[in-house]
Amino acid sequence: MCIKEETRDGIVILRISRPEKLNSLDTETLSKLTRSIRAHCKDEAVKMIVLTGEGKFFSSGIDLSEIASAQTPLQARESFERLGELLEALIKCSKPTATYLNGPAIAGGAEIALATDIVIANPSSYISWPEIKWGIIAPMLAATLQSNRHQKLLEAALAGSRITPSEAIDLGIIQGTKKSLQDALEYLRETLETAFNNPEATKLYLKYWRSNLENSLNKINELVKLAENKELIDKARKFLSRKG
Repeated sequence: MCIKEETRDGIVILRISRPEKLNSLDTETLSKLTRSIRAHCKDEAVKMIVLTGEGKFFSSGIDLSEIASAQTPLQARESFERLGELLEALIKCSKPTATYLNGPAIAGGAEIALATDIVIANPSSYISWPEIKWGIIAPMLAATLQSNRHQKLLEAALAGSRITPSEAIDLGIIQGTKKSLQDALEYLRETLETAFNNPEATKLYLKYWRSNLENSLNKINELVKLAENKELIDKARKFLSRKG
């Protein structure tokens, strides 16, 4: 089971569950996560959706084994199309969304986190966008750069460097740190209690809050175009062969 679901007092927790693959995102995982988010966004009993991972990683990003096994560039782009659909589902969701980074969030994993409204991180986690090393872009990061012109964030984009939770707080891309999912959930309940009791007003605020993220939807198309590339397949195969 690549996605585990549970509900606690109206808060739906979606857990990426591929710990043996560092919670990498294959097309099946991305599709199931997207379908689940879309369904819960329509459920009046749901107050909030929280994403997290099982094991040591939140997510290591797109499953490179799928890219490496692609026979054509058109096949290689499918994973990125599914990622784009997931990001769009989060941006358009009528419920508050959050991510608890139980561990590192890399590439597509970091993109998912940025697409949610609130990000809480384990102090030992980190965020990185190594997409540039693969000749592609990170749409959510690109949209964030337009409104957050901090040198450290640009460095993360151009060098693929890691951002620690304390640095991410200073950059405004995560809201705080908690040592466990339970602690994060308690924080979210306390912070959003008023929002939970006023869903219609909350929908409007979320619409305004996410307006800058709408720019990322066009950038998703740019990512998909860049991913339709034989060189990306070759890089994935070389990377996996080096790992043994």
